[in-house]
Amino acid sequence: MVSIGVWAFLPKCPICLAAHLALWTGLGLSLTEATYLRWALLILSGVLLLGIVARRIVRRER
Repeated sequence: MVSIGVWAFLPKCPICLAAHLALWTGLGLSLTEATYLRWALLILSGVLLLGIVARRIVRRER
């Protein structure tokens, strides 16, 4: 659920991500940092989602 939630609620543009992060935590990010953070979150959540799917497939085969 967390992996899909990241994809659903992650702002679509890096500027929006930087604004949300600044609003929630008080931390400021440059546009470049926000872009890298957004991609890192998308990739990490995708890898976690693939891991969950692979684990369920392996359990079914047993």
